[in-house]
Amino acid sequence: MGQVAGKVTRAQYLGDIRAAADHAKQQSWARADRLGGTGFCGGGALRLHFTAEYPGVTAAVPWYGHVKRTYADAPGVDAFSLVDRIKVPGARALR
Repeated sequence: MGQVAGKVTRAQYLGDIRAAADHAKQQSWARADRLGGTGFCGGGALRLHFTAEYPGVTAAVPWYGHVKRTYADAPGVDAFSLVDRIKVPGARALR
């Protein structure tokens, strides 16, 4: 798994998550005004990155997220550097 995950960029991860979110919001059963998600471990870190980048996220729950994780295509960008762009309740707890 590490051999694959190490080659995927932040932009690729966020693009895939965005595509899934956009698809879900278009479904007849969806409440397009509410978008939330969760992630575990590396997915928890990505949940925070996505929440900062994607407008309209109303809930985010990272479990065991590695908040200091960075990606080769975005050096220096971690969850702490994105906290001011995260607009969901509780995000300030990262400070």
